Amino acid sequence: MPPDQSQTHRWVKECLRRRGKNFSDVARKAGVSTSTIYAVSKGLARSARLERLISEEIGFEPAQIWPDRPMVRSQLDKAVVTPPA
Repeated sequence: MPPDQSQTHRWVKECLRRRGKNFSDVARKAGVSTSTIYAVSKGLARSARLERLISEEIGFEPAQIWPDRPMVRSQLDKAVVTPPA
C-alpha cells in the first residue's frame, strides 16, 4: 500500500511498472484515454470502474489504495459477501 495518500499516484505507477505495465496499458484495457487513468490515479476524478481496474492490475482492492474514498454503489454491488458457516 502507498506509504501515505500524497504518494498514491507515484506508488500505483511504480506497481504497474514492476508488472511490466503502465497507465497507457490500463487505459487501452478500459477503453479510455491515458489522461483519464492518470486523473483517477491522482485523485482528480472518481470512477469506481477505473479504480477497480487499476487496483486489479496491481493486485489490490480499491479501498486499500484509496482508503479515503468511500465505496460507491457499484463497488458495493461487486463486494464479496461470505455467508456465515
